[in-house]
Amino acid sequence: MKTWGHMLVLIKRNKVLSKKAFTLVEVILAITIFSFIAVGISTSFFSGIKLWGRAVSTDHWRNDVLLGFESIAAALRQTVDIPDIGYSGDEKSLSFLTPSGNNIIKASYSFDTGKKALIRRETKLKDVSEENVDAHSDSKSVLSLDEFSIRYLYKDPLKDSSEWRTEWKKEDGIFAAVRFTSKTHNEEFNKTVFIPIAE
Repeated sequence: MKTWGHMLVLIKRNKVLSKKAFTLVEVILAITIFSFIAVGISTSFFSGIKLWGRAVSTDHWRNDVLLGFESIAAALRQTVDIPDIGYSGDEKSLSFLTPSGNNIIKASYSFDTGKKALIRRETKLKDVSEENVDAHSDSKSVLSLDEFSIRYLYKDPLKDSSEWRTEWKKEDGIFAAVRFTSKTHNEEFNKTVFIPIAE
C-alpha cells in the first residue's frame, strides 16, 4: 500500500515533468509557425530562380543585338573605297566593300520584313567588278529584329553642312557615318558608325 508521502513525491514529479514537456496546443502552434516560415522561404527561392532565368535570357538576346551591330560596325570601319563600285543603300539595305581574310568582298546587309531578320550577303570583288549576275554569294541571317532602318550622314564640303539621308547612291561617294535603328523585344537599339576614310 502506498503512503501519502509516496503519493506526494509522485505528484511533485508529475508537475516537474509537465513543466518540461510541451502541450498539444504548443506543438501545433510551433508547427504552424515553422510551416509559414518554410512557405515564405521556398516562395522567395523559386521567385528568385524565375527572375534569374528571365534576366539570363534577356541578356542573351540583348548581347546578340549588340554584338551583331558591333560586327557590322567593324566591317564598316575597315571599308575600302573603289569608286567604280562605291557605296549604296536605302532605308532597309546597305552595300559596301570590306576586307574578309585575304580578299575584298562586297558586303550587303538587307532587312527581310517577312522573316524579321537582318541578312548579310557576301560577294567576291572579282564577281562584282565583272558584274557577274550568276555569281555565288554567301548569305546568312545576322540578327532577328522586329524593326530596322538605316540613315546615312552626308557632308556637303561646299556648304560645310551635313544632313541625314534615307538613300545613298554610288555617285554620292563615301558616307561620313551610318546610323542603325532597330527594335526587338519592345526595346530600341541605336548604333552610329563613323567611317574613318570619309574624313
